[in-house]
Amino acid sequence: MLKPLIHSLYCEKIEADLADDEEVFGERQTLEEFVYDFFLFKFGMRRFAEAHLKALTQAVENNMDEPRIALFASLIGLEDTFGDNLIAAACGFFLTFLSTLHDVTKGPQTSEYEEGKSNVPLQAVLAVVDNTMDKVGASKLVELKKTISDMNQQDTDVVDLDLALVAVMHTWHEVSMEMEEDMRKMFQEADVNKDGVLTFQEFSKIVESTAPGSGEKTQKKMFRDALRMSDSGSRINFESFAETMRQAGFLALKAHTTHLPLRFNKGFNEWPFIIYSWKATGTEVRNVLDSMNGQKGLETEHASLNTQMAHMEDNMKEKLDLEAAWML
Repeated sequence: MLKPLIHSLYCEKIEADLADDEEVFGERQTLEEFVYDFFLFKFGMRRFAEAHLKALTQAVENNMDEPRIALFASLIGLEDTFGDNLIAAACGFFLTFLSTLHDVTKGPQTSEYEEGKSNVPLQAVLAVVDNTMDKVGASKLVELKKTISDMNQQDTDVVDLDLALVAVMHTWHEVSMEMEEDMRKMFQEADVNKDGVLTFQEFSKIVESTAPGSGEKTQKKMFRDALRMSDSGSRINFESFAETMRQAGFLALKAHTTHLPLRFNKGFNEWPFIIYSWKATGTEVRNVLDSMNGQKGLETEHASLNTQMAHMEDNMKEKLDLEAAWML
């Protein structure tokens, strides 16, 4: 159930990002934050949610030989593949690529919900690569497309979704690291007095060289955004400079990518996951309730949670009223 769950989490995150983008002051969560909230609002109590998260983490760590699970571990920060400076950008790009692919293929195959595995048309994957990775450079684009084409299974013109996504993210990471190095060199060259920070004048020269025609208003806004992330007074350090350049799309793949809406009915069956997860955490849940019994000030909460747990156990037996079961 782990692989279908991961795909379901990605779909939920895509929709959450789209909702955040619609808000005036909306800010996307990291995938790590989103997964925590996913379990918290499914189960309702922090200790219960964290018990299920622990079970999920252990399952991920025990199955790192699976491409989908290893990539999920990297995107959620269990593996330090992308580093703190690139993980949000990696997740944003990945979900944009996935949502675009689902849009082109009219949604995942039924096997995605049942087995956590699907094959996708080769030409669809290559088209999405062209659409989303125009900044990787011609040679790397050709190399990536050849890698994916070589996955063609027995000349059936389909490729394994997970393997294709791993190849895409490997190339994305390579290019992003090269761009990071390019930005560092530009920063050092613009830092005339070598004090490790940039003034607005030094910063604007970089923007003018990388984006000819960008006006002073754009440059001032970018510098202002960088100042908010910097702790160097009226100047900006490299970290805030690099993040601002990434978000603006200069010298880097954009960090804040635009997902496409999911235009299909998500058919993930949550019951097997609930049963598996409950077996792993049910005893701990009962121990938490027992520890609350008789504690002053917790009587009402204890009674309420006892009722919810009884309801959960009834649902586990009858497999009825799925949404009510999740409310615990």
